[in-house]
Amino acid sequence: MLQLLVTYAPEYLTREENEARLTEHLSDYYRFLGKSLIFGRDKQFWDYHKGELTKAGVGFSRARLAKGTLTTLCNATLNPKETVERLLQRRRAGELASRNQDRAGKQCVVAAKESQENKKPQCAPSRV
Repeated sequence: MLQLLVTYAPEYLTREENEARLTEHLSDYYRFLGKSLIFGRDKQFWDYHKGELTKAGVGFSRARLAKGTLTTLCNATLNPKETVERLLQRRRAGELASRNQDRAGKQCVVAAKESQENKKPQCAPSRV
């Protein structure tokens, strides 16, 4: 999205609109990066995002990252009910995905046993 905004927005938006959209998008992007910093993403993740920001011509800013991290922490602290609800949603989604993966694996094992008896493959690897 950032690359599209930098490439095409100047052609379709006024200078003020372009600056406003770019500022808004970068604020959202750095909040995402701030959350990623809190969750301890790996070097490959950071290299990719630093490269994308550089490629878009806006560069990587430690100050914006600090602001995005503080914004994320403040939102989590000042809205504890929302924070707990999001954590519970993610946990439920993770448990559901895990259950679905387990079911697919069990179905594949059963189908594999049947295919050995029939000499035909019955199960393809699941794409989860």
